[in-house]
Order: sequence, then structure tokens, then C-alpha cells
Amino acid sequence: MQAETFARLLTDIVASLRTGGFRDIVLIGDSGGNQAGMKQVAAEPERQVGRGSTHVHYVPEYYDYPGLTKWLETQASTRWTKATTTTTASPRR
Repeated sequence: MQAETFARLLTDIVASLRTGGFRDIVLIGDSGGNQAGMKQVAAEPERQVGRGSTHVHYVPEYYDYPGLTKWLETQASTRWTKATTTTTASPRR
């Protein structure tokens, strides 16, 4: 999918969620190629002001697996453990 098409798709999805009454819409991706489109859509001023109090948030840190793993390791909870690779974190079962 072309970047422009992806951004337009996200714009329509955000508009639909806003119409449905969502106040906070969080864009989180798990593919590196999609990050720029999400960042672009969330940064557009009309998305932040829009109708009512709806805000669109882009969370780039979610895709930062090494940073996420490091953060999880600093938490007091023992429910989390470092996965076998350095790129993911998973809950202990």
C-alpha cells in the first residue's frame, strides 16, 4: 500500500472512531513502514482539535522493542521477563 493511501485510510478510520464517540484514539503500529503515516495523521492539527475533545495520539515508543524491554526490566513487577531475544518482551506465564 502506498504511504498516501495508508494515511488516507487512517484519516477515515480516525473520523469514524470520532463519530462513534471516542475521545482518545491511539495509533500504535507493529511495522516499521507504517510509523510515518501514523505520525503524520496524529500530528495534523485538525485531528487534535477536531470536534469536541477527541485527540489522536501516536506512540512511537511501542515499536522500540529494546527500549520497551529495558523499561520493563526497571519495573518492580516480577510478572515480566526478558524474552529469549533482545527485541521483544513477553509476560511470564
